Amino acid sequence: MTPMKQLLEHKLVVMLTVIGGIVFTLWDPLTNLFYTGYFHNNVTLEMKAQSFTLSQNKELLVLHVLPTNKGNVPISIKDKNSFILEIRKIENPEKFAWIEPSKLQLISQIDMLRNLPTPSDPFTLEANGAYDTTEAIPLDDGVYWINAILKHSGGVVTDSVILKLPMKN
Repeated sequence: MTPMKQLLEHKLVVMLTVIGGIVFTLWDPLTNLFYTGYFHNNVTLEMKAQSFTLSQNKELLVLHVLPTNKGNVPISIKDKNSFILEIRKIENPEKFAWIEPSKLQLISQIDMLRNLPTPSDPFTLEANGAYDTTEAIPLDDGVYWINAILKHSGGVVTDSVILKLPMKN
């Protein structure tokens, strides 16, 4: 065997060993990154609803909007209208047609951060924190599309529900 062939075989063995070591070292972080979902949003939003009869055709709709920060970093929200609740009425729910939420009649748009003690203080979602913000609104009987929107430095999180009032328990 010539010295050149021995040198090439030696370089090939070293190169394959280095590549194998890199793959072995990075396998777990790469699979965590792409397979188990490091890309999942740490901030989530959930809505729960209750209704109470006020009169024959009026209901009091109580909405619990539940923002949660599953991450290890607190998130501060300072901007006005960063956390809003939209209530839209679906006029003809029995009609078989595609419903476009932005074209529905806007009944109410509520700034969920309007009651902060001082407007200059940010609303902070603490690390691993869960919150319950509650709104109550009297509405006529009907079908409503309710959308909660939370804008933060990492993006936008939304949750929507469609409710028929009166709600049957």
